Amino acid sequence: MKWSNLATNSIFTVYSNGDVCIPFGSINKNGREEEIRDYLKERIEEELGFSIPENYKRKYPIYKASEWEPKISVFFSVIEGLLQKYPLENSA
Repeated sequence: MKWSNLATNSIFTVYSNGDVCIPFGSINKNGREEEIRDYLKERIEEELGFSIPENYKRKYPIYKASEWEPKISVFFSVIEGLLQKYPLENSA
């Protein structure tokens, strides 16, 4: 999903097979994006309990549909929290 006022690239991608990718490696174009990337990493680890590589800043981890679909409401809660913490610039 891409919000151009939030990040240059998408903050997650859901593939046709249901797997989801969190492209940490491309959320790094400026200080705001890096802060968003780090926040997203923390929330995914804490709220979803997903393992994230130590060198996540250069990684694009993919989580199987069977891993994240049972937690879909928590996943979208993480995204909602991200949008609340980092509101879109034109939403003020």
